[in-house]
Amino acid sequence: MKGETPTITAEQRKAFADLLKPNGAARERALSAHNDAASERRESLLNEEAGKCGALDLAREITQLEKQKDDQEQKLEALGFNVDSDGDISLRYDAPRALKNSIEERVRTQFGSRSDIERTYNQAMVKVLAAETADEAAKIVESLL
Repeated sequence: MKGETPTITAEQRKAFADLLKPNGAARERALSAHNDAASERRESLLNEEAGKCGALDLAREITQLEKQKDDQEQKLEALGFNVDSDGDISLRYDAPRALKNSIEERVRTQFGSRSDIERTYNQAMVKVLAAETADEAAKIVESLL
């Protein structure tokens, strides 16, 4: 029996095959090691290529600019304003009351208030209803058009 290789049993064959089957321990370890090594190498090559063409410098600059943008947006918000991607500025919903009141007062001073317009039209309606002639009523309405 010297020199003879022992034969494999069915149980041994199944145990070895189980290590190699999909989701088997050996296969999963090999796949995991492969994925980790390939991912690490991909990242290394990506950084190498990015460095050659200047992409790393651009990425760093973008990161710095985004930080500056965030800082400036916070300052703008603290003042009570927002800015959109087109550069249009707007008043924040939680802007300081004094700022909101100042803007509204200046608009009211220049254009009057809604109640001023309502009062003018209500008075005109009373005058139209009291007018003695159609020409008189027409002149009242025309003055508002």
